[in-house]
Amino acid sequence: MRLNDQAAYLLHRRAHGERSLLVDLLTLEHGRLAAVARQVRGGSGERLATLAPFNALRVDLSGRGEVLTLTRWEAADKP
Repeated sequence: MRLNDQAAYLLHRRAHGERSLLVDLLTLEHGRLAAVARQVRGGSGERLATLAPFNALRVDLSGRGEVLTLTRWEAADKP
């Protein structure tokens, strides 16, 4: 499954390994989704700061099963 340019709110994030995060997103079209954001922690704080709880985002997701991969995200106006 591939979801492009989805409006979402980040509900919760938690560490997953050394550099990744597991995030819970709420989207208008698909409801609540779980995703992995890879290579976020340990680098520049700019990417990590965007993934703060209750931020409005525009996201691209891919994968299959219950946990998707967050391939792109950016801050957005409130959807």
